[in-house]
Amino acid sequence: MIGLPIVELVEDAAGWRCAYASLLLPLVILLAGHRLLTDQVSETSKGPFKAFTAGYTAVFSNLPATLLVFSQGVIGLVYFGWLTYLGAYVEIDFGGTGKVLSLIFIVAGSGELLANNIVPIALRKWSSFRIFLISGIGFAIGLATSGIGSDMIWVVFFTTTLISGFSAAQYVVLSILLLNSIPNARGAVMSLANASMGIGGAIGVAVAGFALGDSNNYADAFRSLAIAIPLAVIAVFFATRRETVPQLVVSASASTLDQSGL
Repeated sequence: MIGLPIVELVEDAAGWRCAYASLLLPLVILLAGHRLLTDQVSETSKGPFKAFTAGYTAVFSNLPATLLVFSQGVIGLVYFGWLTYLGAYVEIDFGGTGKVLSLIFIVAGSGELLANNIVPIALRKWSSFRIFLISGIGFAIGLATSGIGSDMIWVVFFTTTLISGFSAAQYVVLSILLLNSIPNARGAVMSLANASMGIGGAIGVAVAGFALGDSNNYADAFRSLAIAIPLAVIAVFFATRRETVPQLVVSASASTLDQSGL
């Protein structure tokens, strides 16, 4: 919630090189904190390579888990395809500065924060698919309405908050479903899910870039990404179609995962 706004302010004041350099500080904190974690590993009779492949085999032999991993990739495709060009969109189409972008990200971050806290509560009453579907519709609306009122910067605040909040909701739902999909292979599931999101993000940046190059319009590029959202919804539907009651197993790690993080 505060990372992107701070980086934008640094960029506005000192340039993009200093903005990138400022990212070293949280990395140093991360590495220092890592020293506090235990280095104990559960004993296994398998070698490292066999344990590695066994975990991935367990995931890909489980259709619901595989569909969830695929859905994570689609969310990465749409989200990072949008986020990568958002700054240029605000600067070129609206004449926004780093300070404006910083404020946009603060408002958008509040949407993510709200989603992260509402979704676990909503899962006690509604099915995971219903929440994922509603969030997908909101996500698509945010992308589809990009460019409406091109002379009004407040529209960007609105669409960015929609996209951030609803994409965060989808991410939280997926994280919980992934952690519950194969309890004895959670590490492999989350590893593949994050890899899928990274690959999807790279594809999304390329798709939005090609659409931008073809139309020379950022709003059209964002709308092109919305087409992929139904693929994620369909995948989650088939992954959860046997779910009869809302299921919720939320750990600290599941409820605080960040999508930007998302």
